Amino acid sequence: LSKNVTVHFRLRQQALIELIRNEEVSQAILYAQEYLSPLVEEQEELRQELEEVMSLLVFGKDQDSPVHHLFGSNQRRKTAFELNALILEKSCNIKKMSDLDYVLRLMLWHQKSLKCMLSQTESQSLPNKYPEIFVEELTKQWTPEKGV
Repeated sequence: LSKNVTVHFRLRQQALIELIRNEEVSQAILYAQEYLSPLVEEQEELRQELEEVMSLLVFGKDQDSPVHHLFGSNQRRKTAFELNALILEKSCNIKKMSDLDYVLRLMLWHQKSLKCMLSQTESQSLPNKYPEIFVEELTKQWTPEKGV
């Protein structure tokens, strides 16, 4: 983890977001100074991301804020995905998944989630055959080895 500054930053960033979510402002500021500032000094392109997270201190949990998405579950998933990819890469010699592979897997996961939600509500109002047909055709044409 110490060799991959970006993933290390993402984990620390998520911890900072959780401190801000719990309204622990003084601890969040100290945490950012102690753990995130050195990482930003090491990799300058992370500064904008740190500034975006720190702006949560100003906006708080305001639903209309431009940074409210950082409190969402997608932010946690993104961090978990990057950490899992690093673990797999290092422990199993598996290369990082391509963006296309990630998008396809994410699309398949969302399709399964939607099917589950539809079956629970027994809603017939949404045309659920189209995504299934699309994904089946896409997966027939695509493999990780050959791409699209």
